[in-house]
Amino acid sequence: MSIETTETTDTTGLTEVTTQTTVIDMPTGDPLVIENTTITTPPTEEWLRDKARIAAFFDDPIGYSSTVLKPYLPTLKAIGWALLAIVAFNLLLTLLGAILKVATSIPVFSPLFELIGIVYTGWFVYRYLLTASQRQEFSQKVSKFKSEVVGDINDVLGTDKNNS
Repeated sequence: MSIETTETTDTTGLTEVTTQTTVIDMPTGDPLVIENTTITTPPTEEWLRDKARIAAFFDDPIGYSSTVLKPYLPTLKAIGWALLAIVAFNLLLTLLGAILKVATSIPVFSPLFELIGIVYTGWFVYRYLLTASQRQEFSQKVSKFKSEVVGDINDVLGTDKNNS
């Protein structure tokens, strides 16, 4: 049994291919051939940049994260404020619901609240929905309120209503 090892190196451009071939003569007569190929490439510019970023992250994770997230700070603040507003609104509704539940559990107040609701609904129908002129007046009030809250499209675009 004999072992013969040869090594060849081929360099093309930036890549180096090394092939190591080992031939072992077996007693059965068929040789056993083992080939080991190694491809070596120098690090690319992208890899070096990514390696530097990874090293910077592990050196100072808080500082690196704050540097990376700095351009998104206004957006993150807006999301935070929106979440805070949602939580505050939910807490307010829960508190008002608890107060209303306590108030309606008192036997005198429950029918009183129903009576107040029925009277107010009757007054609203009488004041705003009974005739066509009253409905038109109510529609104008709703449109005015909507334009105050949401805004007018012409105000947003900066155009004049008469100019279009």
